[in-house]
Amino acid sequence: MIYEKKEESSTKYVLGVALLACFLVAEYFYLYVDFSKEFWVVKFVDVANVIAQFATAGAFYLGFHQYHRNKRVERQAVIVLECKNLILKMVAASKEFDVGENTSFSNIKYCCTKLGNLGSDFDVLFAALDEGIQKAIVRMHWQEMYFNELQHVMQGLELRPALSATAGEKLYYLLIRDDARKKAEAENILEGFFNYFVLKEVLAHYLESELLDFTFEFSDLYFFFLFFFESKHTNDYMYGSMSRLDIRARAPMIAAIKDAYKIDIERFAPKK
Repeated sequence: MIYEKKEESSTKYVLGVALLACFLVAEYFYLYVDFSKEFWVVKFVDVANVIAQFATAGAFYLGFHQYHRNKRVERQAVIVLECKNLILKMVAASKEFDVGENTSFSNIKYCCTKLGNLGSDFDVLFAALDEGIQKAIVRMHWQEMYFNELQHVMQGLELRPALSATAGEKLYYLLIRDDARKKAEAENILEGFFNYFVLKEVLAHYLESELLDFTFEFSDLYFFFLFFFESKHTNDYMYGSMSRLDIRARAPMIAAIKDAYKIDIERFAPKK
């Protein structure tokens, strides 16, 4: 399956066989340590006793191993179910964003905080999943949530309605936006980052001119950035996909808010 990573090789079975062989040798030496001539004339009952001991130990080990395996399978099933539930909650939280003419900063702050908390819970559970088909399916559902729901919403956020709700007139906004576009063209900003650059320039101008008094704090965006755009986490979620999640292209409005408000999230993000 494309979303499934190859299982890492394990030496636990080799170790078990080696321990079993050592035990057999020790048992043999215990019975015939003096290497007398009887050492070479092993009685059938002695062999039978040794085999019986190993059979008993082996049966106990297999039973113990099967018990723990069943418990782990049950635990994995519970984790998978909860991961899927969290993804459904992420979809629902994504739909709570007000987009287009209804975009507002207070709504963005609320939804980013909510999604960030869900992302934090999901990451803990996802890390506890064993690599295999179940984890691959969880990856598939997460990617469906991201591309079919969250990214669509992120592209629908607009700056002008959010600014108009707090300060500034539409004409003034258009003048500042046009200046930002000219600056982006003059600096040859890549097409994928063009919208982010313009939004950041406009928002920074409003903040510097004290035309906007709405505040975003570090905690409002940190978890959302960390669990939906930071490569240390998202690269594993995105395994099997050719996409890479750059916040400037995927969520230009959120990236613009982060940089215009000078929220240095990368400084505290885990190292790769």
